[in-house]
Amino acid sequence: ENGVADPFDESTLDAALVAAACGGHVSSLELLLAQEPPPQASAIKESFLRACGAGQCDTARRLLDAGAPLEARDRSRWTGLILGALCGANDLCEMLLERGAEINAADSNKWTAIIWASDRQQVSTVAFFIERGAIIQGAMHWARDPAIIEMLTARGGYKGDQTKLGIEDGVVFLLADKNRGRHVDERQ
Repeated sequence: ENGVADPFDESTLDAALVAAACGGHVSSLELLLAQEPPPQASAIKESFLRACGAGQCDTARRLLDAGAPLEARDRSRWTGLILGALCGANDLCEMLLERGAEINAADSNKWTAIIWASDRQQVSTVAFFIERGAIIQGAMHWARDPAIIEMLTARGGYKGDQTKLGIEDGVVFLLADKNRGRHVDERQ
């Protein structure tokens, strides 16, 4: 009315929410989530994915509490878990798995979180996913770090692995596994 823009119009609020999420600013995020009208679901989802990509566990947790979908995906079909694996954010990955994230969720190229962690040479993150039973097939092909190669080899991984994998609803599974689903334990 007086020619001054509302500082919290929808686009400004969305941008501020993303910035707070990426920067790990939980208190700022709380203030933004309390705005009236509240941020739209699409902004909460985008902020969640951005927080995961920045390895920000606390802001990602808060955005999940605010309604972000746990298995939200970006345009590349990356989940929060894949984004956390890319940057080696084990605390974030642990929180997402505790909340029920699918450990073997695959992106549009059928890459899972452990494959991305292997490709990005995130040694502790590869170990994290191995300990939690992630399907390792495919990770060895992209492994360059000697410690990752050693871990995957110890679990039966090898270059040129021809294990047949399936994908259903964006989740990778071993075709030989009749009980496909969450957290397949390959040690059996």
